[in-house]
Amino acid sequence: MWNNVLLLLKYYVMSVGFYLISGILIDAAAEPPSIVTEYQLKAVYLFNFTKFIKWPATAFANDDSPYSICILGEDPFQEKLDLAVKNETVHKRSVTIQRLKTGQTAKIKFCHVLFISRSEQKQLDNILAQLHQAPILTVSDMDDFISQGGMIGFYLLKNTKVRFSIDPQTLSETGLVASAQLLQIANITRR
Repeated sequence: MWNNVLLLLKYYVMSVGFYLISGILIDAAAEPPSIVTEYQLKAVYLFNFTKFIKWPATAFANDDSPYSICILGEDPFQEKLDLAVKNETVHKRSVTIQRLKTGQTAKIKFCHVLFISRSEQKQLDNILAQLHQAPILTVSDMDDFISQGGMIGFYLLKNTKVRFSIDPQTLSETGLVASAQLLQIANITRR
């Protein structure tokens, strides 16, 4: 059943845009988990970040290179992220998913969006140090992720609504630029 819900979410996102749908997605998070789960919403957000963040041209090997969304560590999304990006393109680029196990940090340099799982909390400083000034959007739902050097941190408002904080300065230090639409719906945070 949730496959149909996720497909419906994708349809809305494509038809009315991230800015307008974000309110719908956030309100949908308050529904019972059988309708929309936390990680279904986060999967849709991860996909949509590719639409509202601008990467420097040097972040892609060529004009046909896909956006690569990577999960480092334990995968809380399972197939939800695969369904969110299935048959999708962003700016004429396909979107791929890579799952990286703990310790596979050498492969991080091929990611555009890197979701760092809670299982990597002990290695977070080392992971972020490896990414210093690389045009890789770092995202997590760890507590205090942004204050530790991450770019976008998911959090739950009143334990029901998925929200995110963003640090525009950390993005700009790596050559990434967040759209005004994304910044309007985010909680702006500084390290």
